[in-house]
Amino acid sequence: MTEGAKPSDLLPLSLAACLSYDVVEVLRKKRQGFDTLEVIVSSEQEDVSPRRFVRIAPRFEVGGDVDPGAARRALELAEKNCPVLATVAPTVRVETAIEVTPAS
Repeated sequence: MTEGAKPSDLLPLSLAACLSYDVVEVLRKKRQGFDTLEVIVSSEQEDVSPRRFVRIAPRFEVGGDVDPGAARRALELAEKNCPVLATVAPTVRVETAIEVTPAS
């Protein structure tokens, strides 16, 4: 039994990491008081070999004092600038979402 990620697992993770980096940078530049960023990634692959990805859906959960509009704008800008997204988008359905959980 092999432990760790399969090479194909790294594609959705790379997309999430690429988008996350820009979301964080934009939120910092907008001086948003975020405390946490969690990303949940789901994906679907074809059932037959080579099991091509057909859908990747990263969902971002931002915690802290963040304006939801600023969070949505940060994700929009990240989508424009992410080279991984630009590479996979022509053949893979990418569904992003972002949600803000206010600081308690």
